[in-house]
Amino acid sequence: MEKKVDELRPHPLNGEFFPGKPDNWHVILNDIKERGIQNPIILASDGKTILAGHLRWEAAKEIGLEEVPVEIRDIAPDSNDALSFMVMDNIARRHLSPLEISSAVRKLKEHLGIRQGARLDLAKTPVNLSEVAESFGLSLRQLNRYDSLNNLVPKLRERVENGELPAMAAAELSRLAPEIQQEVAARNDVLQGITVAGARELRRKLEKESRPLVKAMQGAEKMEKALEKAEGEKAEEIRRLLEEARAEYENRKRMVPEVVSNAVKVLEEAPFRERPPAKSAAELTVALCRRLADCLVKLGHEDVEKTPELAEALRKVKVLVNELV
Repeated sequence: MEKKVDELRPHPLNGEFFPGKPDNWHVILNDIKERGIQNPIILASDGKTILAGHLRWEAAKEIGLEEVPVEIRDIAPDSNDALSFMVMDNIARRHLSPLEISSAVRKLKEHLGIRQGARLDLAKTPVNLSEVAESFGLSLRQLNRYDSLNNLVPKLRERVENGELPAMAAAELSRLAPEIQQEVAARNDVLQGITVAGARELRRKLEKESRPLVKAMQGAEKMEKALEKAEGEKAEEIRRLLEEARAEYENRKRMVPEVVSNAVKVLEEAPFRERPPAKSAAELTVALCRRLADCLVKLGHEDVEKTPELAEALRKVKVLVNELV
């Protein structure tokens, strides 16, 4: 079955979940120019709303195709099944970064009514979340960790985007208070070469050391909420307590650099830092050739000259070393 391109429309949430075109857009475009659309675009039961094939549809419009192959499924366009279908298809066809995955996971939770902080592997929803996780190539437990990346402060998100901080190490740090995250993000001595195990150990240490800060912050928030409902003398008393709570919070906040400095000492132990990068094949070959040359030289000049094979081997090894260095 075929339908006119201008009769179709994207799923209403497609742009929100997956804005823009993927990095390999030109590859998709060229493939469709050369071979056409090989797999039909999947439509909802209304025969118009795209469930799977948004990129193919966009490519068809850009190329100037008038009609495209389609397949209609018995799925209501505004149903959770339609949402799940759309998400899984996009994930399968896009090379998403860890932060893009985290954004998609958070949006999916919001639209399914899963409260923030709730674990996907424990949630009861009308959508098969295991299938959604599999489309990411992840387990539900791993998907929860990607979701936690949404709690990173901007500076740590930048570190992940720039490849300076492994996503799963960042997931550990995302559980810390924002004030602690800010200090960690500003410290190269903390993040350089940190492993997931290191981030986990650091997070545990910082959670313990920052409890007074978190308690002070929660106390101030509690007083602020109480003040909104209080009146008269009660309001004055709460206002006084609020000022004390804020002062305590600011005092604890000033101690954050010291707290982080003390906690970072745990990273001095292995395996909390990445090992130096392995030598390249060329570097290893150079080292091996040099050792061979040294061995041949140790045989003595006369022995080498008496054995043409050794002399030729020494010459070739020296040439190879010079070419690789």
